[in-house]
Amino acid sequence: MDHKKQDNSKFYKSELGSPKVGIGVFLVDPKEGKFLFGRRIDNSLLAQPGGWLEFGESLEECGSRELLEECGLEISQERIKHIKTLNCFNPKDKYHNVAIYLYAEINEEEKSKVKNMEPDKCEDWMWVEYNFMMNNYDKLFFPIKVFIEKEGHQFKSIVDLKKLIDNRY
Repeated sequence: MDHKKQDNSKFYKSELGSPKVGIGVFLVDPKEGKFLFGRRIDNSLLAQPGGWLEFGESLEECGSRELLEECGLEISQERIKHIKTLNCFNPKDKYHNVAIYLYAEINEEEKSKVKNMEPDKCEDWMWVEYNFMMNNYDKLFFPIKVFIEKEGHQFKSIVDLKKLIDNRY
Protein backbone atom coordinates (compact mmCIF):
# COMPACT_ATOMS: atom_id res chain seq x y z
CA MET A 1 0.00 0.00 0.00
CA ASP A 2 1.35 3.41 -0.96
CA HIS A 3 1.31 5.82 1.99
CA LYS A 4 1.80 9.43 1.04
CA LYS A 5 2.88 11.72 3.81
CA GLN A 6 0.37 14.51 4.31
CA ASP A 7 1.37 17.97 5.43
CA ASN A 8 -0.72 18.40 8.57
CA SER A 9 1.51 21.11 10.02
CA LYS A 10 -1.37 23.58 10.19
CA PHE A 11 -3.05 21.26 12.71
CA TYR A 12 -0.07 20.92 15.01
CA LYS A 13 -0.14 22.09 18.59
CA SER A 14 2.00 25.14 17.88
CA GLU A 15 -0.78 26.75 15.84
CA LEU A 16 -4.11 25.35 17.03
CA GLY A 17 -3.30 23.52 20.25
CA SER A 18 -3.83 19.89 21.14
CA PRO A 19 -7.22 18.27 20.61
CA LYS A 20 -9.43 18.36 23.69
CA VAL A 21 -11.25 15.39 25.20
CA GLY A 22 -15.01 15.86 24.99
CA ILE A 23 -17.66 13.84 26.77
CA GLY A 24 -21.18 13.36 25.42
CA VAL A 25 -23.77 11.51 27.50
CA PHE A 26 -26.60 9.70 25.79
CA LEU A 27 -29.11 10.17 28.60
CA VAL A 28 -31.84 7.67 27.93
CA ASP A 29 -35.44 7.21 29.01
CA PRO A 30 -35.72 3.44 28.39
CA LYS A 31 -39.47 3.40 28.99
CA GLU A 32 -40.18 5.79 26.10
CA GLY A 33 -37.10 4.95 24.02
CA LYS A 34 -35.88 8.54 23.87
CA PHE A 35 -32.62 10.49 24.30
CA LEU A 36 -32.11 13.90 25.83
CA PHE A 37 -30.94 16.53 23.33
CA GLY A 38 -30.59 20.28 23.42
CA ARG A 39 -29.97 23.05 20.90
CA ARG A 40 -26.66 24.78 21.54
CA ILE A 41 -26.71 28.58 21.74
CA ASP A 42 -23.24 29.04 20.17
CA ASN A 43 -24.00 27.29 16.87
CA SER A 44 -27.69 26.20 16.94
CA LEU A 45 -26.65 22.55 16.60
CA LEU A 46 -28.31 19.68 18.43
CA ALA A 47 -26.27 17.87 21.06
CA GLN A 48 -26.57 15.67 24.10
CA PRO A 49 -25.39 16.85 27.53
CA GLY A 50 -21.62 16.92 27.78
CA GLY A 51 -18.47 18.96 27.97
CA TRP A 52 -14.72 18.83 28.41
CA LEU A 53 -12.91 16.29 30.57
CA GLU A 54 -11.15 18.10 33.39
CA PHE A 55 -7.69 17.25 34.71
CA GLY A 56 -7.77 14.20 36.99
CA GLU A 57 -11.40 13.27 36.26
CA SER A 58 -12.52 9.79 35.28
CA LEU A 59 -14.85 9.56 32.30
CA GLU A 60 -17.75 8.70 34.57
CA GLU A 61 -16.96 11.59 36.93
CA CYS A 62 -17.02 13.96 33.98
CA GLY A 63 -20.33 12.55 32.71
CA SER A 64 -21.87 12.82 36.17
CA ARG A 65 -20.59 16.38 36.63
CA GLU A 66 -21.85 17.50 33.22
CA LEU A 67 -25.32 16.04 33.86
CA LEU A 68 -25.47 17.96 37.14
CA GLU A 69 -24.14 21.22 35.67
CA GLU A 70 -26.29 21.15 32.54
CA CYS A 71 -29.46 19.28 33.56
CA GLY A 72 -29.58 19.48 37.36
CA LEU A 73 -29.46 15.68 37.63
CA GLU A 74 -27.46 13.74 40.18
CA ILE A 75 -26.55 10.53 38.35
CA SER A 76 -23.96 8.38 40.11
CA GLN A 77 -20.79 7.45 38.27
CA GLU A 78 -21.70 3.77 38.62
CA ARG A 79 -24.73 4.30 36.37
CA ILE A 80 -22.69 5.88 33.58
CA LYS A 81 -21.24 3.48 31.02
CA HIS A 82 -18.68 3.94 28.26
CA ILE A 83 -19.93 3.28 24.73
CA LYS A 84 -17.19 4.38 22.39
CA THR A 85 -14.24 6.73 21.97
CA LEU A 86 -13.69 8.30 18.54
CA ASN A 87 -11.29 10.76 16.98
CA CYS A 88 -13.41 13.61 15.57
CA PHE A 89 -11.41 15.56 13.05
CA ASN A 90 -12.75 18.04 10.51
CA PRO A 91 -9.88 19.92 8.84
CA LYS A 92 -12.25 22.19 6.90
CA ASP A 93 -13.65 23.66 10.11
CA LYS A 94 -10.38 23.25 12.04
CA TYR A 95 -12.22 21.08 14.54
CA HIS A 96 -10.43 18.26 16.33
CA ASN A 97 -11.37 16.52 19.54
CA VAL A 98 -11.39 13.08 21.03
CA ALA A 99 -15.04 12.32 21.71
CA ILE A 100 -16.03 9.91 24.44
CA TYR A 101 -19.62 8.73 24.26
CA LEU A 102 -21.28 7.64 27.49
CA TYR A 103 -24.65 6.07 28.31
CA ALA A 104 -26.93 6.52 31.31
CA GLU A 105 -30.56 5.59 31.91
CA ILE A 106 -32.97 7.59 34.04
CA ASN A 107 -36.30 6.79 35.65
CA GLU A 108 -39.55 8.77 35.57
CA GLU A 109 -38.82 10.66 38.78
CA GLU A 110 -35.41 11.77 37.52
CA LYS A 111 -36.85 12.65 34.12
CA SER A 112 -39.30 15.06 35.77
CA LYS A 113 -36.33 16.87 37.39
CA VAL A 114 -34.46 17.63 34.15
CA LYS A 115 -34.04 21.37 33.76
CA ASN A 116 -31.90 23.68 31.70
CA MET A 117 -29.21 24.82 34.13
CA GLU A 118 -27.20 26.71 31.50
CA PRO A 119 -29.66 28.78 29.43
CA ASP A 120 -26.71 30.83 28.16
CA LYS A 121 -25.36 27.66 26.46
CA CYS A 122 -28.47 25.62 25.64
CA GLU A 123 -31.89 26.78 24.42
CA ASP A 124 -33.68 23.92 26.16
CA TRP A 125 -33.69 20.15 26.59
CA MET A 126 -35.99 17.87 24.62
CA TRP A 127 -36.59 14.14 24.52
CA VAL A 128 -36.14 12.75 21.01
CA GLU A 129 -36.29 9.40 19.24
CA TYR A 130 -33.60 7.98 16.98
CA ASN A 131 -35.57 9.04 13.88
CA PHE A 132 -35.48 12.66 15.04
CA MET A 133 -31.69 12.52 15.01
CA MET A 134 -31.62 11.05 11.52
CA ASN A 135 -34.23 13.51 10.20
CA ASN A 136 -32.15 16.39 11.61
CA TYR A 137 -28.74 14.98 10.75
CA ASP A 138 -27.54 18.25 9.20
CA LYS A 139 -28.32 20.04 12.49
CA LEU A 140 -26.34 17.65 14.72
CA PHE A 141 -23.15 18.60 16.56
CA PHE A 142 -20.14 17.23 14.63
CA PRO A 143 -19.11 14.53 17.18
CA ILE A 144 -22.63 13.05 17.05
CA LYS A 145 -22.42 12.87 13.26
CA VAL A 146 -19.09 11.04 13.59
CA PHE A 147 -20.68 8.58 16.02
CA ILE A 148 -23.55 7.90 13.62
CA GLU A 149 -21.16 7.52 10.68
CA LYS A 150 -18.97 5.06 12.57
CA GLU A 151 -21.63 3.17 14.54
CA GLY A 152 -24.80 3.83 12.54
CA HIS A 153 -24.86 0.33 11.09
CA GLN A 154 -25.26 -1.02 14.65
CA PHE A 155 -27.33 1.79 16.12
CA LYS A 156 -30.99 2.22 15.18
CA SER A 157 -32.66 2.49 18.59
CA ILE A 158 -32.12 2.79 22.34
CA VAL A 159 -31.87 -1.00 22.56
CA ASP A 160 -29.08 -0.99 19.97
CA LEU A 161 -27.27 1.83 21.76
CA LYS A 162 -27.29 -0.14 25.00
CA LYS A 163 -25.72 -3.09 23.16
CA LEU A 164 -22.78 -0.86 22.23
CA ILE A 165 -21.74 -0.35 25.86
CA ASP A 166 -18.08 -1.25 26.09
CA ASN A 167 -17.90 -3.63 29.03
CA ARG A 168 -14.14 -4.01 28.55
CA TYR A 169 -13.47 -0.44 29.62
